[in-house]
Amino acid sequence: MYTLAFMLALNASTNLATNTEASASSVGVLPANPIHQLRESEIAERLAQTEAKRLQLELQIAKAKHAIAQLKINDNKPSVIAQELTGYELLGIVKVGERRDILLRLGEQVIRLQDGIAGPMQLTANIENNWVRLQRYGRFRDLPIVQGW
Repeated sequence: MYTLAFMLALNASTNLATNTEASASSVGVLPANPIHQLRESEIAERLAQTEAKRLQLELQIAKAKHAIAQLKINDNKPSVIAQELTGYELLGIVKVGERRDILLRLGEQVIRLQDGIAGPMQLTANIENNWVRLQRYGRFRDLPIVQGW
């Protein structure tokens, strides 16, 4: 024989299970069982992984945009060498035999360079068609040759 407390507990658990199944079927949700719980946890895990990847990609994009912006800022500033090359003035070109010398002025200083040969401070001058190209460490400046020289 069952005791009264056991009968009441059995009745309550049966009513609870019936109510859960009825409410689940009326809403369209399956009752919770281990397979459904496992699927839900797998879906939640995949969703979290997808969100993490999306955030990583957004971070990479933001870093790339920041790096590009830094490059643009640095490109706007002329280098020290480029600024120095703007100070040179072409005084003349002297040709003696096969040798051609270029005379330049930087402030009060007169500099004499041979065509195509690196001079002091790795400064090179090359005579082109209508200009003299000054070059130093990959930076250059073209000085026009005035007609009549």
